[in-house]
Amino acid sequence: DSAQLPGPSHPVVFTSGLGLSDGNDSPTAWLGSEVFGVSQTPQVLLDHIVRDDGGRLRIAWDTVDGALDPHFVRSMADAHTRLLGRLAEDDAAWTERALAHDPSFHPDQPVTVNAFESTGPLLTDPFIARADDSSPAVFSGTTAYSAESLRCRAADIARSLAARGIGPGDTVAVSAEKSPAQIIAVLGVAASGAAYVPVEPNWPAERVASVIRQADIAHALVAADVDRSRWPAAVDVLAFDAAGKIDDDSPDLDRAVPRRPDPGDLAYVIFTSGSTGEPKGVAVEHRAVRTTLDDLMGRYPLTSDDRVLGLSAFSFDLSVFDIFSVLGAGGSLVLPTARACATPGIGWT
Repeated sequence: DSAQLPGPSHPVVFTSGLGLSDGNDSPTAWLGSEVFGVSQTPQVLLDHIVRDDGGRLRIAWDTVDGALDPHFVRSMADAHTRLLGRLAEDDAAWTERALAHDPSFHPDQPVTVNAFESTGPLLTDPFIARADDSSPAVFSGTTAYSAESLRCRAADIARSLAARGIGPGDTVAVSAEKSPAQIIAVLGVAASGAAYVPVEPNWPAERVASVIRQADIAHALVAADVDRSRWPAAVDVLAFDAAGKIDDDSPDLDRAVPRRPDPGDLAYVIFTSGSTGEPKGVAVEHRAVRTTLDDLMGRYPLTSDDRVLGLSAFSFDLSVFDIFSVLGAGGSLVLPTARACATPGIGWT
């Protein structure tokens, strides 16, 4: 009886694997022929998966047993397949109004007030508008960093970048282990108006070189304890210490003023895992990421009383929620120490 099941957090999830293969084979062909496959994601009733498979479009609907009538799921999947076939064969079907879904019969429902609706449209605006500067924003070990401390240290980095002519339209790599300094460096690049590009310290030199080439990186912020020998000489590498401070003696530093980007400017560039070939950069604009974060805040509101464990690697796309949404809502980000993450029995992804 589906009425006895708890309400799912994500009733329907659409998973796209399009573009992961070269069109001639499936992206997992190197593992052999697939005999059986299923996705089992907690709190998901229906996982709709599409991917390329040897020049064909492969569709999978994975559902929770007992949550939906199996005949209903089969009928709905068959109708979906027929619709895709029609769209593939009839160009006119793409503009046929009869195929559009009209949700007007649904009653009006109140929309949760967005915690960020009074701020500007940029990724950094919620954090800049944070009311209580003295409240703890990042916990690491036994140390707490206030929002004011993070903002001041990020502003110093932004001025150092601005003194080098870096601003909107530029990309700056950031390489550091999960730490307050990493958060400060990301905030600093964002405050400069440039887009940050995460580069994990454990990436091989070939991957770092690929990211530098594809993202057209000329400047990098690298933690002092990270091996800098993998960075090409053409990249201007600025080292920052555990407090997020750059030792900068630039003569233009005092006169440097960071420029505010437009909503259509890049906020960050995240690179894929590269498991099916060369890593590819996904460039995200401020307005696009704010649309995502604002929607998440509407669904899962955060307040200044919230503490969020920051486990996501910053090279993972939605790590921006950990950083910018949590801090922007006045909450605190709790970072496990590297030593704790390396302890047997404690996993960290």
